[in-house]
Amino acid sequence: SLRLIPHLTTLRPADAYEMVGAWKVAVTRKSPVVLCLTRQAVPVLTPDSVDKVAKGA
Repeated sequence: SLRLIPHLTTLRPADAYEMVGAWKVAVTRKSPVVLCLTRQAVPVLTPDSVDKVAKGA
């Protein structure tokens, strides 16, 4: 289970824009990061969500 990994950050981006923001967060973290993605076709939300990922949006 992923919950057993200490200091793990779990990111679940909703669309392509959030994926860009999540990737930026993942490469700058000093602790383990997991990106949970879907293979489904999801609608693209808003381009301003890139910067909100780092704040937990």
